[in-house]
Amino acid sequence: MSDITFKCVGCGAELSAPQELAGENIRCDKCNVKQPVLNVTDSQKSSDSIPPSNIDFFCEGCGSSLTATKDLVGQNIRCDKCDKKQPVPNQTLTPNQTL
Repeated sequence: MSDITFKCVGCGAELSAPQELAGENIRCDKCNVKQPVLNVTDSQKSSDSIPPSNIDFFCEGCGSSLTATKDLVGQNIRCDKCDKKQPVPNQTLTPNQTL
């Protein structure tokens, strides 16, 4: 069996998983977002046709741009540049904007 490939809902990285994992959850190695492995017919649909529900904000430690899915609001994610953990805000923030 071949692997199913799809884009991470959190960061857009290309993910792949064996077809026998279809319907089960995996975590993205880059952003740590947990998401289901789509079945073959779902993965053939264009993921670009559905706009992602992302929140954009900036790292409190180094100022890097971060993106997370709305289902992670309030949870801590780690900045991939400086490794600082921080909560996902409930809205998109611009640089120097705080809640």
